[in-house]
Amino acid sequence: MRRWVWMALVVALACAAAAEEVARPREERLELPPAWQGVDAQTRLLAKRAAEVDADRRLVERIYGLRLDAQTTVLDLVQVSDDIRGALREEIKGIRTTEVAYAADMTVEVVREVTVREVIETIKRTITRTKAVLGVSVDTLEEVTRETRDTVLGVMGNGAVPGTRGEKRIQAKRAAEMDAFRKFAEKIVGVKVSSETKVENLVLASDRVMTSLAAGIKGAKTTDIVYHQDDSCEVTMELTLREIIETLQRTYKRYGRDGKVSDDQWRKVSTEVKDKVIEVVGSGAPRAEGAESVGTSSSELYSQEIQIIRRVIKREVGVL
Repeated sequence: MRRWVWMALVVALACAAAAEEVARPREERLELPPAWQGVDAQTRLLAKRAAEVDADRRLVERIYGLRLDAQTTVLDLVQVSDDIRGALREEIKGIRTTEVAYAADMTVEVVREVTVREVIETIKRTITRTKAVLGVSVDTLEEVTRETRDTVLGVMGNGAVPGTRGEKRIQAKRAAEMDAFRKFAEKIVGVKVSSETKVENLVLASDRVMTSLAAGIKGAKTTDIVYHQDDSCEVTMELTLREIIETLQRTYKRYGRDGKVSDDQWRKVSTEVKDKVIEVVGSGAPRAEGAESVGTSSSELYSQEIQIIRRVIKREVGVL
């Protein structure tokens, strides 16, 4: 009898070893393009890490935009709870890379994924310790989990070897995105929410409303990217004005204290804009100072971009 037990144990260990072999990171089996074969491992890993940070920044945007109920997004919770912000930051550190691709222009693309269920579970554990936040309870989160099931949030990030054309193109694309955000801000702050009040009045009067608008602009969809021979870039982006108005309404209702805009006025402006889509084209060129530091966290990058958009809305700074 013992002999059969030992044989079963040996077979189980062999199977486990085989399974571990199959689960090796995909990157180890990649065949690098000729241009990459002369690049040392450290440089290649730094470029890949830059792509992961870029992907994580974009994933932060997707996560923060998740709606938990009619009045609350993940961003709302993060704004009022350092515990939730910290827990999500740790969650992002563990996000998996599912694809890695190296291109001939010395850029690398990575795909990073996380399920909505994993995000919600992270928030749920924190709320269990700290009680409900902004009226969002564990029961609310469990309902979100049931509705989304195993929906996957996936994004692609870009990195490049320093000093290459690929790096210049990535820098130009990032600059073009920021230029597009500036143009969105200029268009949206001029929208009237009542006969006497523009969006600009509301965001300048409330830091919370300001942050919500900046985050809404960050959620704009990229529809086209064009690179030119001089390595400059044009990015076409769009967003639905109704979504921005509804985001501002939720934040204003929760944090607004001036009483300038009534619920009826919000409903009216939301109806008037209908499904109007704002489209802008941002332009950018490579920066002489080089790429972003790969040591900067995705959450820090997201915060930096929000601050830049906030300064644009306040007309403190322009984006070249």
